[in-house]
Amino acid sequence: MNTSQGDSLKKKSVLGCSQHLSMLSSQWKIGLIKIRSMMESSDESPGSEDEPCECVHDVNESLPPDADTEPEEGTDKHTNLHSEIPSIIEEALVPPLTRKMSPGLMYHNEYFEVAKSSVAGWGAFAVRDLAKGDVILREIPLFVAETDNVFHEFYKLDKDAMDVALSLHSHGLIKGGTPKIIGIWQTNCFAVTHHMAGLFPIAARFNHACYPANNVDYQYDHDNNALTMMAREDIAAGKELTISYGMNLSPLLLYLCYGFRCSCGGCKGLNDEEVAIFTMQW
Repeated sequence: MNTSQGDSLKKKSVLGCSQHLSMLSSQWKIGLIKIRSMMESSDESPGSEDEPCECVHDVNESLPPDADTEPEEGTDKHTNLHSEIPSIIEEALVPPLTRKMSPGLMYHNEYFEVAKSSVAGWGAFAVRDLAKGDVILREIPLFVAETDNVFHEFYKLDKDAMDVALSLHSHGLIKGGTPKIIGIWQTNCFAVTHHMAGLFPIAARFNHACYPANNVDYQYDHDNNALTMMAREDIAAGKELTISYGMNLSPLLLYLCYGFRCSCGGCKGLNDEEVAIFTMQW
């Protein structure tokens, strides 16, 4: 995530913009990204117990289109890692389970560090050469919630954990008057099941690149209650690590949902005229 974008590139948000995103979702396939419940409710939006968690990008969408994400019988598809990536159980050396408990921006382990990015404010950078399939992060969520009980779960946290959550960024296109924690949730949460999402403060520092320009994949590991990130290619030390916020998100939807203009090189991006047109319509 140009420095003018700063932390606004943080992920997994949806905007309270029902008219625009409802219109756009009919024109672009957006896969498992669920946008409806974080928009102002529509009279035409049916409710059902089968409706998924609609606030965030599903973890399976970080995998390439040809990845086998269908689970074996008796398993949850959200736990099924890319078949080309060694499983966590089989991996001899993996980072320890981590839960961030201090609000500072900085974080590092033996694989990467969070540091200033010349492209997007803050980002994650490899501190050593990484091989395809290396597991670089296993992060336990600060909390998990459905879209209608974020407040309830947030206020169950102790003060330190609340401070960590509130230290995250809420992008500038969030509707005015939105409570701070809701804006942060919309901007940063990752799906962990069909109905639930979690806040992962370290993973939230990874910037976006459109598939296949991203060099990191991620999946939710239910056995360890952790978001797992792994290198999807060999990566040289010093290179920024990027994830895809959604393989089917157009540059326009990235702008509307996350508040930034993508310049990853893997997409056509947005020009000033396009931004001006949609800003006026907004």
